[in-house]
Amino acid sequence: GKIWANPVRPLKEALDEFPFPDRSIYFDKYPFLRNVSVKRFMSGRGCPYNCTFCFNHSLVKVYRGKGKYVRRRSPENFVREIKEVMAKYGGRTISFSDDTFVLDEKWLYEFLDLYKKEVDIPFVCTIRGDLVTEEMARRLKEANCLTGCMGVETGNDLIRNKLLRKGASNEQIINAAKWIKDQGIYLKTFNITGLPWETLDNLYETAELNRKIRSDM
Repeated sequence: GKIWANPVRPLKEALDEFPFPDRSIYFDKYPFLRNVSVKRFMSGRGCPYNCTFCFNHSLVKVYRGKGKYVRRRSPENFVREIKEVMAKYGGRTISFSDDTFVLDEKWLYEFLDLYKKEVDIPFVCTIRGDLVTEEMARRLKEANCLTGCMGVETGNDLIRNKLLRKGASNEQIINAAKWIKDQGIYLKTFNITGLPWETLDNLYETAELNRKIRSDM
């Protein structure tokens, strides 16, 4: 006759101690899921950014004081999971579904070196305009990156950074796109239309920015 609302549990930082997700629950029961050519993985949990359109800024408040919010698995642990899943279920492409896969440059380069050596399957990952460098684009390509997915959101700097709190400028997005495209990596962009205070001219700015950076998707 009473609702018990327990507090959230502390966040665990040592993600390597968790077992790998049990995909057999779905893959063994639903062949259409098992046979999808793209297999998805996540290398970590949490995102440090404060974008207003995303849930992370709210989840940070829920877990405040409960431990480190942004956590990452070791490259070795992550590669081991990928190899096990691909050996058991197969697939043509891998998708890394982390909010910001390229967040930690040191971790990223260690992972890419190991991935190229032990897996080397074409992959898709999320990138950010303010994080991509020319070297990063080159290292992604060397490790067999097929597509980089970047949040443009809008072509208007003021809306993107004041309303959406994205923290990336048009100039950074243009540079990141150039470096990605120069390496022969496909560029996928995420865009939001119908934002508060957005005008038709702002919408055209978004279309123009996507045209300028030659987004493929």
